[in-house]
Amino acid sequence: MTLFNHRQERILAQLQTTDLLQVDALADQFQVSQQTVRKDINQLSEQGLVRRVHGGVSLPAPLHNASFESRQATNAPLKQQIARKVAEVIPDGACVFLGIGTTVSYAARALSEHQDMRILTNNLRAAEHLSESPHHEVFVSGGRLRPADQDVVGELTTRFFDGFYADYGVIGVGALHRTFGLMEYNPFEADVSKAIARNCRQLVLVADDSKWQRNATVKTLPMTSVDVLVTNRLSPAQRGTIPAECRVFYPDGNDA
Repeated sequence: MTLFNHRQERILAQLQTTDLLQVDALADQFQVSQQTVRKDINQLSEQGLVRRVHGGVSLPAPLHNASFESRQATNAPLKQQIARKVAEVIPDGACVFLGIGTTVSYAARALSEHQDMRILTNNLRAAEHLSESPHHEVFVSGGRLRPADQDVVGELTTRFFDGFYADYGVIGVGALHRTFGLMEYNPFEADVSKAIARNCRQLVLVADDSKWQRNATVKTLPMTSVDVLVTNRLSPAQRGTIPAECRVFYPDGNDA
């Protein structure tokens, strides 16, 4: 049985509730040098328990995304702030696609206060939030049910979106890559986002900054497909990958 020191145990515990830990912050927390923290991380990485990233550490990249409930709890206050910003961007009376993901489901809750909207979605949690509002016409797609993800996917789902043209399409993403853009964990998720993108006037991407640290494997859409990005933060290098035509909105109001 592998034994971990107290710092390694706390690193593993903290990674259950956050996507990324910074080496300098861990050094301050444990009151040790950054070199000591890196040694702890290297030992955990050699056993496949964590993944080293530039300046920090995260959990290993999974072949599949975590469950909906787990993802919903991760960075929940930040996702809710992003969702409220989405509601500021989208006006009353719009026709809106809502794709998969927890941040999109939070956006549905924020949009429930709007008036006279037509909303089309394969996100079951989003549909649940909207069912409490009498102000919208809501359509839910068919498809293959994924209980752990609270959505439906497959050919029926993509054909559903292909049957409409919306003012806005709101999608989440598994990961963001500086070269390849939007990435997902499996082709079914990618196909849904592609269908939404080709059938809406403006594509709105909701993604907190942890998405840049993740490692999904399915190429989905280039950043040039995104008309509006709602996020909490972009580093200068990340901002350089965003096309000039893409409008960027931040929850704090410091929009670009």
